[in-house]
Amino acid sequence: MKVFNLMALLTVINFSHAQNLVPNPDFETVSSAFCGIASAGDFDNSFDQWISASNSTPDPYFNNINQSCFNFQPNSIYSGPIGIKGSQLPRSGNAMAGGYMYTISMLQQRDYIQVPLTSPLTIGGLYLVEFYVSLADSTEFATSNIGGILSTSAIFQPGDGVYIASPQIEATSVISDDQSWTRIIDTITATDAFAHLTIGNFYDDNSTTLVAHPTNSGAPCKRNYCQDAHLEDKIFFFISNMEQCSLSLNYYGIQECFSRANMVVSLKTNVKNTIQM
Repeated sequence: MKVFNLMALLTVINFSHAQNLVPNPDFETVSSAFCGIASAGDFDNSFDQWISASNSTPDPYFNNINQSCFNFQPNSIYSGPIGIKGSQLPRSGNAMAGGYMYTISMLQQRDYIQVPLTSPLTIGGLYLVEFYVSLADSTEFATSNIGGILSTSAIFQPGDGVYIASPQIEATSVISDDQSWTRIIDTITATDAFAHLTIGNFYDDNSTTLVAHPTNSGAPCKRNYCQDAHLEDKIFFFISNMEQCSLSLNYYGIQECFSRANMVVSLKTNVKNTIQM
């Protein structure tokens, strides 16, 4: 990696704008502000475009519904089992999604959330994919392997079991931050005309790493909140004759690229990172 002066860089860039292909990326377009513990269909009926990709029950969370609702965040006064989630504000706006990445050992239970892209990817095109996750406070474990699958058609897992697949975007490390949001980010070259994005843990229990969560209340399930999904085509520029970098200007912008210690990342090969914001 090389460090470059921002003002010098601005003199060699031709600007264009990328488009986010994920509709309703922050879950702010709400069909119905559900109140309660989600059952089958409640997640699908809550957010425009997003659905559960299995017969499991991911949860819609809101900070603008009655505080007595189970799924009110950050401090529900629901009298039932609120210990399995803890407190978390949405990263932006009033809504976020929640789901299990792991439950009790060897039960192989998962939640998956899915969204259709606004247009299929172009085969051979380079794309940036990202979303943010945060560990629920009151769970016993933090886990690895939160990722995203791009597929040409909608996928569906009958029941609440594991959908075994190789995600194109994933955090192989354990995500244990229960206070702020962790960004999962990758660049991919489209090998097909992918038209759907599905988020979850696509590995079985034996292939999922667990780390004890010291602030937990003993709930034996691993739940993550999810928000702000983006899938954008990429913009290229060249820095003299040195190396190639890529930005998405409508979401990241020049300032964000250089906010990380002024580092320019070479995209001669795909970049795979989990970055803590």
